[in-house]
Amino acid sequence: TATSSAIGTGGLYRGHSDGFTDLGENKALAAGADDNGYIGTGQSGFSIEKRTHTLSNGEIIWDLGGNVWEWTNDTIMGVDKPTGGSQFTAMTGYGTLSYDLTRPSNTWNSTQNMGQYFVGSTTGGPFAFLRGGDWNDTTGAGVFTLNLVNAPSSTFSPVGFRCVVR
Repeated sequence: TATSSAIGTGGLYRGHSDGFTDLGENKALAAGADDNGYIGTGQSGFSIEKRTHTLSNGEIIWDLGGNVWEWTNDTIMGVDKPTGGSQFTAMTGYGTLSYDLTRPSNTWNSTQNMGQYFVGSTTGGPFAFLRGGDWNDTTGAGVFTLNLVNAPSSTFSPVGFRCVVR
C-alpha cells in the first residue's frame, strides 16, 4: 500500500502521476530492469508514485496506474455508459456494464488512489475504454481509472495499451 507496509491499509500505489520525473521533465517513463518501482519518479519508500504492483503469484507488473493511458479492446455507446459522479462510490448505475467490470469491490475512491471515472458524452459513440491515467493525472490516475471520453479512432501522445485476459 502507498502509506503503510500493512496490506489493506492506506491505499494503492498511483504510479507516475504527478507530472514530473526525477529530472524535472513532464513525460512518460520507461519501465526499469530492477523492479524497485520508483525508477524515474524521484520518489522512494512508501510513496504513492510507485509504478509497480506485485501480484498474488509474486509476479510484478508495471504502470497499471499513471504513466500512460492504456487502450483496451472494449467500446461502449454513450447511452450505455455508467452514470453518477467521477468517484466510484458516487456511481448510480452501471449501464450495460456490471459492478465488477466498472469499479473496485470496496468503498475506496481517488482518496485511496483507485482512480476516477471519466464519463464524457452520454450520447453518440462508440467510446473506447482507457484505463490507468497518465503522468499528469494526479488523483485521476489509478489501477481502476476508467475513461470513456474518446472515440476508438482518437490519437494523443499519453496513450499506450493494456493486455488483459478475462
